[in-house]
Amino acid sequence: MAKIELPSGFELCKCDDCCPEVDSYVQEAGTQHSKERLFPKQLKPGEKDKCKQNDFDCYCELFYQKSSGDDGDKWHWAYPDKSGKGGEVYRKGKKGEYDYKYFCVKLVFQDKRFLLKKCSCNIIIDEHFGDALDTLKCDEGTENKCSTMCEGNCEVFRLNKDNRASKWEFVEASKRDVPRPSHVDYIYRCLCVKDY
Repeated sequence: MAKIELPSGFELCKCDDCCPEVDSYVQEAGTQHSKERLFPKQLKPGEKDKCKQNDFDCYCELFYQKSSGDDGDKWHWAYPDKSGKGGEVYRKGKKGEYDYKYFCVKLVFQDKRFLLKKCSCNIIIDEHFGDALDTLKCDEGTENKCSTMCEGNCEVFRLNKDNRASKWEFVEASKRDVPRPSHVDYIYRCLCVKDY
């Protein structure tokens, strides 16, 4: 069984090896700025998402470990380079230095009054030129599925990347103008939730 150093903001779902393999794409190939973006392999036509099928709150999150061949090595959360739409993750170090794998997890909120809904929301980060603040906004898309189909609201949450004890924390509307250096410490996401 895989050993995972799981932050408190995640909980493993009861679904072993139900996530797709890791796929990749090299951006700006052949230049000094080239980097390899990692993402899950696309499901084949008719193939179902086994992770989400097991539990609607579950989804596949990327983890990495050193490619040492030692079964004792733990898997660590491969958090995105920065918050934003897509939440891109890029390969660390040289190719072959780390292994990557998706695990089926669910989010854990600091405030138990929030219930995650199955609709998706996108986070938008507006950069303020002239000062060091970014404004965080949510977008539920043109069909407004979060509010209509899921009867929820798109809200901003954050997780401290380096504090394993931290859980997903609600960011109030009055605190969504954030200093740009804070992106170093937190990952921000917009989630469709119902507030109880």
